[in-house]
Amino acid sequence: MSVAIALVGGFLMDVLIGDPHWRWHPVRLIGWTASCLEQRMNQGRYRKFKGVLFLLIVVAVVVIVVVGAGVFASFIHPWFGVFIAAVLI
Repeated sequence: MSVAIALVGGFLMDVLIGDPHWRWHPVRLIGWTASCLEQRMNQGRYRKFKGVLFLLIVVAVVVIVVVGAGVFASFIHPWFGVFIAAVLI
């Protein structure tokens, strides 16, 4: 039930507010990280292997940060965890 509330809340926030254009927005940070890693890894030999490694690194970092934030917020209060999940969705 709380997952459904977070999904609907995240969708509504995205429709009403959209993505902010400020520098430290999570989507911009992910893009910046991906760009930096791509520049370093997308050259030389073993590009396919490095591409898979690049994907795993970016996805792992995002998952760890999102799950960590959700767990931490849920320890504070369950509804705060739902709110953080909605914001991060």
